Amino acid sequence: MFQKIRNPKSLKAWGWGLLLLAGGGSLLQAGEVGYVVGNAEFFDTTQSQWAPLQLRQRLGRGARLRIRGLGRVELRFVGQRFVRLNSGTEAQLRSEVRKATDPVAVSLRAGQAWGSVLGARDRPDALRIRTPQAVVAVKGTQFDVLLEPRLSRTEVSVFRGQVEVQPSVEIEGPKQVPGPQEVAPPQEVSHEAWVVLVRKQQRLVIGETGIPRPQALSSAVRESDWVRFNLERDQNPLEPLDLE
Repeated sequence: MFQKIRNPKSLKAWGWGLLLLAGGGSLLQAGEVGYVVGNAEFFDTTQSQWAPLQLRQRLGRGARLRIRGLGRVELRFVGQRFVRLNSGTEAQLRSEVRKATDPVAVSLRAGQAWGSVLGARDRPDALRIRTPQAVVAVKGTQFDVLLEPRLSRTEVSVFRGQVEVQPSVEIEGPKQVPGPQEVAPPQEVSHEAWVVLVRKQQRLVIGETGIPRPQALSSAVRESDWVRFNLERDQNPLEPLDLE
């Protein structure tokens, strides 16, 4: 794999670089709200204000979401891909998704997002979640991303399959970068080049500095209400959407 990696000059409000909102016009298709409870909102660009999310609502690239109180939201994408947002989460959809071969990209500003890829498992770009500290790319899996902005910390937990985690940087032009690897002390990996493979029942904590190292998932995480909720939802996946 040949890539050129450089640190972004700034992480804007949604941690993704250039803002890709479609202004007041129609948004490109991305996904659909398959489950919503509590105080969950999207930013309505036509009214320049936040508005309640509705069940079956279609969302496009650039859509901004925030979940308050005890709210939760499930976003459905073609290819049996699901992203669920927990209470206290702020996120933005970053890709156009019309068919199963289109990648799903979501950025987190704060909070917690669960990702499930039950189809399109052979695509490394099937689903990516970006925080200011890391980019998490799934390889057919169930995983959770927790972002704590005040601590400048991202925590990735994997419950099935595996995910590839690397620094949240822009990629441009050719440069050789090491492939996925298990990172363990005393191996040294630069912040610009490390790539860590996190496997089933492991977690990875990424801060501003230091080498991220996979650890075993604790029973408290495995048995949490949020994890049980998501595993139960994944037991009965909905049919893929037809957004063509």
